[in-house]
Amino acid sequence: MDRNIEQHQAFHPGLEAWSKYISDCMAKAGSEKFDATQFKALIDGFAPQLVKHLGEEIPTLFGLDKYDIAAVKKAFQRWDKHVQSEADVVIFVNFCFEKSLTQHSGARTH
Repeated sequence: MDRNIEQHQAFHPGLEAWSKYISDCMAKAGSEKFDATQFKALIDGFAPQLVKHLGEEIPTLFGLDKYDIAAVKKAFQRWDKHVQSEADVVIFVNFCFEKSLTQHSGARTH
């Protein structure tokens, strides 16, 4: 489990910077205007560590049965609450990708 924690510490600052950028872009009075190049650069900054972590975390997930299931469930509920609080970020990311794909294909947006 220590390796998973180290991996989280490696990609988390980049993920937080990306999330902050998105939040700033979404704020009505935000100082950031969406820039696809900046968006991609921020992702590129943490994606390799995240992808490695996700692959290497699989054995840890399969081994959770040796831990206190009530504690695991509580940790999952905290994580799920955090993900739900970031729902606006997920919606914004989907919007950005859709807009980018539409612009690159020459199609019109609604």
